[in-house]
Amino acid sequence: MHGFPSFNQQDLIRYYLFRLVIILNKIRRIRTISVSKFSHAILKDIYKIDTYLIRNSVPFKYLDSTSNKELNKDIDIIFVGRANSFKLPIFIICYLEILAKSGLNILVIGNGISKDNYLKLNKKTSIKFFDYIDHENVCGFLKRSKYFISCSDSEPFGLVFLEALLCGCKIISPRSGGILEIASFFPKNLSYLFKFYDDEVHAKDIILGLDFSSTKVSSKSLDSIRKIINEKFNPICHAKKVIEYLDIIDS
Repeated sequence: MHGFPSFNQQDLIRYYLFRLVIILNKIRRIRTISVSKFSHAILKDIYKIDTYLIRNSVPFKYLDSTSNKELNKDIDIIFVGRANSFKLPIFIICYLEILAKSGLNILVIGNGISKDNYLKLNKKTSIKFFDYIDHENVCGFLKRSKYFISCSDSEPFGLVFLEALLCGCKIISPRSGGILEIASFFPKNLSYLFKFYDDEVHAKDIILGLDFSSTKVSSKSLDSIRKIINEKFNPICHAKKVIEYLDIIDS
């Protein structure tokens, strides 16, 4: 289980299919793996399924596609994903517009109803909006970005957060979901990588109060981030845990 049934994050068909999967799990007593403590807790507390927790891992291509060399940052904030009302609500775009009109470099990559509705009323936006961009080019943008923002408060895990961190981005996100689990593995000296907000007003204070003065991320910082992600979200360790769990089932 990557997540859980959610009207906010899924269309009706996927929502009801997910509910059906849960019913079948209960009827057949299927042993189930969840990819984060966040998903595990919701599935257990709300849907009464006690899953076996194996945290998601970073694909090797993510580790290979980033670099530990010092990075120069000329993009101030970037969003990558579905630009809908849950991942990028219009009030967040409005705050980003304030920064863009002040001369900062703000990028939004992806399509969605939130982006479409905003652009209908804001033809002269200073934000740079892009549609689909392939993964290799997205990595290039992330390496140039100071902050990565994504606003879903029920993101089950957030693999894109790990990729952004590997590219030297700081994270802006609601104080909720799988990103809190990811942040918990980082020591206090790296807590500056995470900017969490609690509500719309707090989000405005956070975004408009960000420090954009630093234009470089050192190879030492990138190496520290990579070591933590490789230790906690390593694909080999993930595979071993899955195999171990399968052995438990067989026994």
